[in-house]
Formats: sequence, C-alpha cells, structure tokens
Amino acid sequence: KEYDFLMHWVEKPGTSLEAMRRITLRASDELRAIPGVRNFGAHIGRAEVADEVVGINFTELWISLDPSVNYEQAVAKVQSVVDGYPGLQRDLLTYLRERIKEVLTGASATIVVRLFGPELDVLQRKAAEIGKVIAGVDGAADVKVQALTVVPQVEVAFDRDRAQQLGVTPANVRDTVATMVRGTKVGEVFDAQKVFDVVVWGTPEVRNDLFTLRRLPIELPAGGYSLLASVAEVRVAPTPNEITREGGSRRIDITSNVRGRDLGAVARDIESALAGVPFDAGYHPEVLGEYAARAAAQRRLLALGAISLLCILLVLHVDFGSVRMVALVALTIPFALIGGVASVVLTGGVLSLGSLVGFVTVLGIAARNGI
Repeated sequence: KEYDFLMHWVEKPGTSLEAMRRITLRASDELRAIPGVRNFGAHIGRAEVADEVVGINFTELWISLDPSVNYEQAVAKVQSVVDGYPGLQRDLLTYLRERIKEVLTGASATIVVRLFGPELDVLQRKAAEIGKVIAGVDGAADVKVQALTVVPQVEVAFDRDRAQQLGVTPANVRDTVATMVRGTKVGEVFDAQKVFDVVVWGTPEVRNDLFTLRRLPIELPAGGYSLLASVAEVRVAPTPNEITREGGSRRIDITSNVRGRDLGAVARDIESALAGVPFDAGYHPEVLGEYAARAAAQRRLLALGAISLLCILLVLHVDFGSVRMVALVALTIPFALIGGVASVVLTGGVLSLGSLVGFVTVLGIAARNGI
C-alpha cells in the first residue's frame, strides 16, 4: 500500500504538445480535487538525452496520497478519474511496482507478450490479434498493444545512374539533405555556465516545401552545382513512427496487468490462449514480466532447496553412519512443512516467493531439531 503513484498516459503518435498539455491540466484539476491527494506533478515526453526517450504523446502523472486517508477509497476515486479518459492508453501503478516492472522487461506492465518477426505489417496484425486474445482472459486488465502509426516523412531515393554521370556520391547527397532538413551541429557556444549547440539548418521555407527541396543545390566535384531532383527522387512516403528491435529482430509488445486473480493463473491462461494462435515462420511470442521472473526465481529456489536437502542428508549420513537415523530425520521434515501448507491454503492458496523462502527456512529448522 504505497502512497506514491505513477500513471502513464499514452495518446496516438503525432498528438500535439498543446493537446497533451490540455488533457494533463484537466486531469490535474480533477485529481487534485479528490480528498487525500496531497501532491500532483506531470511531465510530457522525454528529451533525447534522457534515460527513457519517448515522444510528446507519452505523459507521466505523479500522484501522492496523504497517509491519513482511507487508502482503498482514495485509490478507487483516483482510478475512477483515470477511467474517465477512455481515448488514452493508461494505467495506475505504485511507483515501486512500476520501477520493478520497468527493470524486468522495459515495460511498465505485469505481463508482457513480446512478439518477434521481420515484417512490421505482419507484426502489427498479429499483435492486434494477440491483444484480443489476452483481453478475453479472465483477470487480464489494461491490455495494450504497442502503438505503430504511419506518419508522413520526406524520403530521398538516390539515383546511382544519373548521379554517376555527374560524379555525385551518395555521401554528398546525404550530408547536404541531412544538414538542410535535420540540421548539423558545427560547434558550441558557452554562456553563463551553459552550453548551446551551434547548428546549421535550412530555413522553414525550404524544409517544409517539397518543391523547394527538390531544387536544393548539390555541389559537384568538378565545380558548380546540380539540383537535388537531378540525382535523386524526393517524395513524401508513409513511415512507421517507431521501430523497436531486440537481438537483431523487430518486435512489438502486448502488455497487460492483472486484477481479480492471482498472477500465475492469469499468465498460464494467456500462455494456453497463445498456443491456439497460428504464427508464420520467423514469428514467435515470448511471455515476459513479473510472471516469467517469478517462475525463474521459483525454479532456482526449488533447485537450490533440493540440493541443500541432499547435502543435509549426506552430512547426516557421514556423521551418524546409519541410514535409519538419517531416515528418521528426513521423515520429520515433510511433517514440519504441513503447517506452512495449511497457512498458504488459509491465506488464499497463492504460493509466492515469500512463502517459498519461509518453507526453506522451516526445512532447515526442522532438520536441526530432528538432529
């Protein structure tokens, strides 16, 4: 029951800064009007030198509750305000849970289905299909498919045959166009303990006009200039707003939180549902997140516990020199764990990492008492 919350709001790529600021200010007024909300803050987007670069369509809201208020009621009221913005992809997590999820998978969700494959259109189509499958699983909440939106982008297609006749190289065209459209850093200015980049950039009239850009002069090796249109085709082409990769393969994330059921049951149902989804060659999903991390930790803990138990029995046999004495000690251990099993059943039947650590501790105490 942490009192600091971090909420993500994700609009469609290309949403303007003014629109995100307007929505954030409106949410700020509604959230700060809730009794018990002590602090509110937000930041829109993330700069290119930050640890997590995002666009201005991505907003994080920070909410702090007063510890003196009723926790469940305050969280329910905050959740109701969040649910009042259905057009946004949104979640409400405590700061600690959000950080743990971010470290585990790079995504702020409990369960992450990461779909790998070579073609973006196929990835997007299968991701949408997987999102519908996960949304049908009981206990899966806040299902999101990583947004991929086609945005217009200037594309310069170099014509080698025409450029070879003029002696123009692809590097000349790339550097000239990049400087004019995107800008090139050529130096720095220091003023009042601040550093300002000096950038050569084309005027807005050139950058925003495709016809003017085609008439951009390209310097020739023998002297003189040639127009960009004479050595390359300049056009506006639809381009994905974001392409994410991992291990050399393109990927799309489908994320989900868990509500109303235990994590393991929901994750197993999702894995069973994914088994019925057909995938072409080269495409495959992986289930990541808290469930995968917990399963790996459980396997490691159980393996180490079994090795420890075996070592205990070997040491006892070396010390006592009697199989009967070792068997007596070994038989007391399962009986000692009965109380732990009963406690797990009485508290909901969920076997967590904490309860597993408790079982291992009781195992050691029971072995010592038996000796």
